[in-house]
Amino acid sequence: MPCDEIALSLQAYRIAFGLPPVPLPDEDLPLLLSVRRSRWGERKGIRSRTAIWKLVTGLCSEAFAYARAHGRLVDADRFERASAHWLRHTCAKGLAQAVGDGLDASAALENTDHSDLRTFRQ
Repeated sequence: MPCDEIALSLQAYRIAFGLPPVPLPDEDLPLLLSVRRSRWGERKGIRSRTAIWKLVTGLCSEAFAYARAHGRLVDADRFERASAHWLRHTCAKGLAQAVGDGLDASAALENTDHSDLRTFRQ
C-alpha cells in the first residue's frame, strides 16, 4: 500500500475519533485508540500486545462471519485463517522489500523486534 494511502487512512481514523488529522507536536496519544475514555474523559490508547491481539482477532472474526453470511467464501476463508501474527509477517515482508530497496536494515530489525538480518533474506 502506498504511503499516501496509509497517511490518508490514518487521518480519517483520527478524524473519526474527533482528533485533528495530523498529531500535534507535543501529542503523546498512541496510534491505536480505545473507544472507551478514562474516568476523566481523556482518550485512552491501546498499549498492550494482548489488547491489540484481541482487537485484531475480534475484527477478523466479525469479518469472517460477515463474509460467510454474504456468500463471499474466498474472503471468509482468508479471514478465518487471519491472525495478528499474519499481520506481523505482512509488515515484515514489506520491510524486507524496503531493505532490498535501500532502507537501513537496523530500522527494519528494530520495527520487527528481530536481531538477525537473515530474517529479511528468507
